[in-house]
Amino acid sequence: MLNSIHADIAMELRPFSSASEMWLHLRNIYQQSNVAQEFEVECIIAQYIQEDKNVDSFYAGLQQLWSKQDQISGRNMSTAGFKKMLREGQRTRMVQFLMKLRPEFESIRGSLLNREVTPALDVVLAVVLCEETRLGTQTTMESMPLPAVALLAQKSTINTSSLNTKRSSSAMNATTLVT
Repeated sequence: MLNSIHADIAMELRPFSSASEMWLHLRNIYQQSNVAQEFEVECIIAQYIQEDKNVDSFYAGLQQLWSKQDQISGRNMSTAGFKKMLREGQRTRMVQFLMKLRPEFESIRGSLLNREVTPALDVVLAVVLCEETRLGTQTTMESMPLPAVALLAQKSTINTSSLNTKRSSSAMNATTLVT
C-alpha cells in the first residue's frame, strides 16, 4: 500500500503495521464531517441565484445542489426517515426556488406563495416555465419594429378598401342594368 500512494502520505503511514490501521488513520484525518460538508452545500445553495440562466438551467442547478444535500443528510438515516425528510423538505425547496428567481418573476412568485394550499414543487416549476414563455413572447412583441405593425395595419386597410370598391362598382352595374 505504501508504494501506491504519495510519498508524504506514505511517511505518515509508516508507524502503522496493518492496512486496517492505515485506513482508519487516513479516514480520521481526511474525512470531512457531515456537518462541514452540510455547511459547505448550504453556503452554496444560499448564494445560488438565477442570474442570466433560463428557468430550466437554474432549476437543474438547484436540483444538483439539493441532491448533494440529500446525500449528506441521509448518510446515517433509515430509508423511512430519509423519505420523511424529503417530503418535509419539499416546501422549503419550493420557497428556495421562488426566492432565487429574477425580479421579473415577482408577480407569479407572489401568486404562488399566497395560495391557500401550498403547491407542489413540480407544479410551481410548470407555472414558472409558463411565465418565462409569456415574458419572452411579450419581450419579442415589444421589440418588433413599429413599421412592421403599421404595414400589417396598412395591408388590412388596403384589403378593406378594395373590397368596398368592388362592392361599389357591383352596385353601380346593378343600377345601370335596372335603368
